[in-house]
Formats: sequence, structure tokens, C-alpha cells
Amino acid sequence: MLETALNFEQTASQLEAIALISPGLAYVIIGLFVWLGGLRLGKFLAAIAGAIAGGICGYFATDKNIILAVLLALAAAGIATTLAKISAMRSLFWQLTSALCCSALGVVLIFAGMILLLLYKGAMPVSWINQRVPFCVIASVIMTAFGTIEQLVICRWEKDKRIEKKEVLENNQESKWQKPNWRTE
Repeated sequence: MLETALNFEQTASQLEAIALISPGLAYVIIGLFVWLGGLRLGKFLAAIAGAIAGGICGYFATDKNIILAVLLALAAAGIATTLAKISAMRSLFWQLTSALCCSALGVVLIFAGMILLLLYKGAMPVSWINQRVPFCVIASVIMTAFGTIEQLVICRWEKDKRIEKKEVLENNQESKWQKPNWRTE
């Protein structure tokens, strides 16, 4: 894998600028959203992951038939979205796991985008990362931990909002039925 990345690094100078800049910027922007707000994108990410997995499995399982692969990708996306809605137990463990996975995926996308953008500038980022693996691992772990904590603190589940709305409605209904009091008016 390292040899493939190093070969790509050497041949990247021959590519058009748009072939490196466009995906690089897209990866960085999408990575930032997933890294810092992945819990809000849970159903969308589940649908994309299901579509990718279903498409790949369908492509190879059906002797490389594109039409069946696309149909299987759509079915897998629907199943993944449904499972994300139904099976999300909304427990602390589920929230922690989801936040950790989204944060790690965002960090990987950010790193991939930065590598593509640095390749456009003529830098040798794969060689640099290969020489400083411990530093890059520590930076990735710190970024993942920060993103996980940030998502757990800031992003709240939809179920929590529904419970809060229900409690507010119940409190409003209780206050309607209370007798007027000279202290509250």
C-alpha cells in the first residue's frame, strides 16, 4: 500500500490541477462536516455507507453487472437508513460509538484532502508522513478525540428533542388546567 501511495505521489505532478484540487477540497470540506458534526448526519452517512457497500458487493456478486449493482446499492442504502432509524438505541454507548466513528472518518477525509492539495503544490506529503509516522498517529488520535468530545457535547440526538417537546407540551397542558392564582397572575 505504501509503495502504491509513493508511486502516486511521484506521478501526481503529471496530473491536471483540477484532478487534484477538486477532490482535495471536497474531501477537506466533507471531512470537516463529518469530523465536527457527524452525529447530525447519521442517517445520511448510513445511507452512503450502505450504498457503497451494496454497490461493491452487487458489482462483484453479479458478475460485474452495473444495473443490478445500482439496484443493490439503492436497496442497501434504504436498509441502512432504516436500520439507523430503528436500531439506534440512543444509549450513551451508541452515541459514543457513533461520535467516534464519525470523527475518525472525518479525520481520514481531511488527511486525504490535504494530501491531494499538497500534491498539487509539488510537496511530497506521503514521503513526509512515512518519515514521521508517530507524529501523524498522535495528531490523528488527538483530532479524533477532540471531534468525538465535541460531537458528544454539542450534537444532540433527535429523540432528545422529541422528549423535550413532549415534556413542554405536557407542562403547558398542566398549567392550563390549574386554577388561577393571585401570585402567578
